[in-house]
Amino acid sequence: MGPIINGKQVKNIKHLMDNGISQGAKLALKGEIQGNIISPYIFTETDPESVLAKEESFGPILPVLKAQDETHALFLANYTENGLSSAVCTQDYELGWKFALGIEAGMTHINDTSVDDQTIAPFGGEKIQDRDALMTSR
Repeated sequence: MGPIINGKQVKNIKHLMDNGISQGAKLALKGEIQGNIISPYIFTETDPESVLAKEESFGPILPVLKAQDETHALFLANYTENGLSSAVCTQDYELGWKFALGIEAGMTHINDTSVDDQTIAPFGGEKIQDRDALMTSR
């Protein structure tokens, strides 16, 4: 991983992590911060309404959200204002393909990272228009 763009962004990432912890997320892997270099942090027990789940950090922060089943997993995947890129990891490629078709994102990678995009491929994203309506329809 490369450096974070500037000190202001590092401060924002620290703020997101502190808020996530105060909102109940558990720190499962604690990275290090040295200047503008941040090694990965992984959080578990992340509430879908928490800042860690809702805000895009632009840093090496991974909030883990536990789904009850496949339907709930798709709900969680789409319960965001962001939607540029996503990834599905599975042993069943056909099931992963079907699941990926339900994700509202500009692109979805199967068994690959969400940042493995090609410079010659079109790139765009989709957003959920009304998060509150999605939440009440569940």
